[in-house]
Amino acid sequence: MPSRLLADLVVVLHLGFILFSVLGGLFVLRRPRMAWIHVPAAAWAAWVEISGRDCPLTPLETMLRLAAGGVAYEGGFVDRYLAPIVYPGPLTRQEQVLLGIAVVAVNAVIYVFVLFRRKAVARAFGGPARAPGPFGALGAVLPRSPFWAAIAVESGVVLVALALGSLMGYPPLHQIQLEGPGLLWGIGAVLPVALAVILASHRRLAFAVRLLDTLEDTLQPLLAGSVGRLAVISAVAGVGEEALFRGVVQSAAGAALGPWGGLLVASLFFGAAHLVSRTYAVMAMGFGLYLGWLLIVFDNLLVPIVGHAVYDFVLLLHLRRSQAGRR
Repeated sequence: MPSRLLADLVVVLHLGFILFSVLGGLFVLRRPRMAWIHVPAAAWAAWVEISGRDCPLTPLETMLRLAAGGVAYEGGFVDRYLAPIVYPGPLTRQEQVLLGIAVVAVNAVIYVFVLFRRKAVARAFGGPARAPGPFGALGAVLPRSPFWAAIAVESGVVLVALALGSLMGYPPLHQIQLEGPGLLWGIGAVLPVALAVILASHRRLAFAVRLLDTLEDTLQPLLAGSVGRLAVISAVAGVGEEALFRGVVQSAAGAALGPWGGLLVASLFFGAAHLVSRTYAVMAMGFGLYLGWLLIVFDNLLVPIVGHAVYDFVLLLHLRRSQAGRR
């Protein structure tokens, strides 16, 4: 029956789209121009889940099955094995949001690897096949000034956090309590961590040396800027990244998995987003766990925001001084 056959084809197409949205970034490793197809597909899949909408293929498949006589999910391979994957049953709102976050997270890991390891996306977007620098292939569209490029990237993170927070019901601004104790706790809780990393690098401990070497190589264009500019970059990074990973991801995941489950999920995402090297990603994940713990303890997003900004600023100052001393 044509309608039944078309319905089966829609299910197969739907499953293929889901797999492509989640894992299609792997194709970009071999064929960089696939990014032009995959990025919109992944963005659409994440938007459908996070916003709670239905994919247009779902009502189409239903319509075709009704046209075939109302027989659904009986008999064949498609009905028995593929349909339950595409249509697993009613999902709660939290489950939909987590699925949307998973799509973003998996692809973020893949594209970070592409940007910083393979240099492939730079060629896909028409740029020269050169070392991607601190912003990867985005350098082709960002301002030429390293400072303004950094501000553009981190401001984009702020906008993403505000948009996702609004859609998912966890607006990060509502989680900030502007108070003196929160500011002091943010500084006091993280300043010793930054100083410990610097001390460990002076003692030539391997993890600290690798971490700071990676940071210096990645952020070298920024280190020539003024102290004031480094402070601004650190502040914007603290606001944007904490609003996204702690304010939105940890809060949303925590609502579904509990506070410690949300802490782990957000920290894994935070580490994946800093996959410049394995050491850097592991250190970022550990630091994310600490910042997320501060959010749980103080219930004030201001604490991890201030802590993140202070940590970045202290390490940037140290790297700037070390670079100047070698000139």
